[in-house]
Amino acid sequence: MSEGFDMDAASPVRSVVAEALRKKIGWLCQIIRFAAIVWSGWILYLVVNFWGNRAQAALGYAKAFNYEPAPLPDFNYFTCVALELTAWATTAVLALALWRLFSRYLGGEIFTVSAAVALRRLTAIGAAALVFNIAQRPIVFQLMTAGHDTGGRHIPFFQPNDLLNAIFVTFLFSLAYIFKTAAELADEHAQIV
Repeated sequence: MSEGFDMDAASPVRSVVAEALRKKIGWLCQIIRFAAIVWSGWILYLVVNFWGNRAQAALGYAKAFNYEPAPLPDFNYFTCVALELTAWATTAVLALALWRLFSRYLGGEIFTVSAAVALRRLTAIGAAALVFNIAQRPIVFQLMTAGHDTGGRHIPFFQPNDLLNAIFVTFLFSLAYIFKTAAELADEHAQIV
């Protein structure tokens, strides 16, 4: 039995309402689940495509910052690859959390405390992924450009899309808080009645 559904007299009513809601939002849940997997796979493809060829990665930075390309030391290259794959792993965990949340919704568990907690968990994962992604950029930059004069130029470590992502994570956290509070009040009201 899904969390949030009791075996009381209201269960058949809740089941009918959940099924009606699922029919209306099921297609949207499926699209979001599919998009989460595509997004994570796309990021992995970009990481592997760029970092899979050591010379190409070194040349990419050399062209971007106008210095003569040189072979990358093993430590620098493998540390950058590890950081980029770790950043991707955070997006994979985020995509999995998104998949699980929308699977709950498909299962009829929408306006429950546990669904709100799952949404809050998703936002915590999103925040951690965002922070890690931002924090690893200067390290990768330093490792890739070590020993080269970049003329004071560098990768913008905090980018406009980071602010948008932070706003989105904050919005979802607020929504999770609102849903959790509403579900708790509904549960208290149902116990009184």
